[in-house]
Amino acid sequence: MDKTERLDTHKKVVSPNQVINPSAHLNNPRDSFHYYTTMGAVIKYGAQSLLDIGCWDGWLPFLIAQNKKLDVDAIDICDTLIQLATDYKQHNNFSNVNFRCGWFDEMVFDRKYDIVYSYETLEHIAIEDVPLYYDKMLALANKAVIISLPDADHKLEPQHLWTPTFDNIGRLFIRSGYDYQLTYQRHTNIPSNFVFEIRM
Repeated sequence: MDKTERLDTHKKVVSPNQVINPSAHLNNPRDSFHYYTTMGAVIKYGAQSLLDIGCWDGWLPFLIAQNKKLDVDAIDICDTLIQLATDYKQHNNFSNVNFRCGWFDEMVFDRKYDIVYSYETLEHIAIEDVPLYYDKMLALANKAVIISLPDADHKLEPQHLWTPTFDNIGRLFIRSGYDYQLTYQRHTNIPSNFVFEIRM
């Protein structure tokens, strides 16, 4: 599946009347888990800047950016979602969150971030390309990288290109010289999640 085909599977038709409601996501166990995981890491690492890879409509960056001391950059491949997020940002005066549309592996960054995170995104990347994405995440992080992956069989989800397991996560993400922790979260709604945190 090439990038054009992958983008087609992620195209989302967004109604002009669609309204982003970031706080409503806290009622979803999985989204709430990702929010509190991120904010816990912000406290643990004393982070001030974050990069979100695969931000969807920006709901998580907006929740994070309610703390005006935090600066969040966010990217996604779906232009309609990025436009929706950008409109919400302008309407609600979020000066500390910025959005870019495009492929992470093709983007050039002129800065590093205290925390780089990607939640339920890398399973959409061909497994042979995941190390490239991961190494770029490591290069952009000052303090930590956090990755969440669903415990879901890719054969049951056409947008997923590989199935996360403890074995292949360890094989893909373990690098010498880094402290890491791999956990399994059973209570994040369906599916459960593998969470891989790397301390720089």
